[in-house]
Amino acid sequence: DSYAEHEKKVAENASARKNSYWFSKMKAVFKELDNQTSCIPRKGPLKFLDLGCCPGGFTSYILSKNSSAQGLGISSEIENGGHKFLLEDRHRARFKIYYADLAYYRLGPLPKSDNKVLHALPFDSTKRFDVVLLDGHQLRKHPSARPGDWDRLLVSQLIIGLQAAKPGGTLVIKLADAEQVTTAKLLHMLDVLSARLETFKPRYMHATRGTFYAVAKGVGEGRGAARLLALVDALKELWVDLTIGGADGAGRVLGEDDLDFIIGTAEVRQAKNLDRLVELGQQVWAVQARALAGLRDPPLVSAGIGGLEDPFAVAPAVAVV
Repeated sequence: DSYAEHEKKVAENASARKNSYWFSKMKAVFKELDNQTSCIPRKGPLKFLDLGCCPGGFTSYILSKNSSAQGLGISSEIENGGHKFLLEDRHRARFKIYYADLAYYRLGPLPKSDNKVLHALPFDSTKRFDVVLLDGHQLRKHPSARPGDWDRLLVSQLIIGLQAAKPGGTLVIKLADAEQVTTAKLLHMLDVLSARLETFKPRYMHATRGTFYAVAKGVGEGRGAARLLALVDALKELWVDLTIGGADGAGRVLGEDDLDFIIGTAEVRQAKNLDRLVELGQQVWAVQARALAGLRDPPLVSAGIGGLEDPFAVAPAVAVV
């Protein structure tokens, strides 16, 4: 028994150390993102929504930079594989967190015959935010994970985010593989809906992977802003099909043609749209190519996150999701 208790304590300590390291890395990532895009003002009222907020690195950065900022967040419960919430005590009075899977919410017009137990969002759906962060990801340890869950999570976040961002607000979303048709269509949507669209690829985390962030400023002020409500409605219809479609009625994966309501595949491949995609992808691909070539950027200390011990060298058997 004493040996088992010792092993449990060692595992818990390693997990806590990894959570702390992950929290600090996320703060470093958002600092780098903000340095490039200037998406968080230092002064003045700021309301923000953070989806997939745990362990809280993005939120911590925002609340630290802007003393007037207030936020809401949604994140998975720890028992479902979610991260522990590590936001500093001094900031907690300015942030409200709800623990739930984003798949828990009803985001589209499901038929009355469907018996899924889904609920309304936990905050007033008419509430609007200056900044919306969409950084949720499918947890590897989720007890009921199914193919297509990532696609539904992505669409869920877009529905919530586009409805929650105030006119002229900022939306930050994590995407993957800018060269893929579905991602190109989503980038096109954000590009036409917003006054300015930038992309950002972190140098300090997942640099070799295809993931990156799109930062849309002036949401609802772009050349295609008149389509905003129609696009959200189409995303809701798609959410329904991803939720109850498929051969067994338990959902399906996202297909290349599912986003044709944004822009058709042939049109997105036209020269003018490809040129814009290349422009948006340049920083992303440059960072990824550098990392794949084995060229390392300065350590996190240079990003203002000093004194970090890399816990993966201590207990590499425990994967961080």
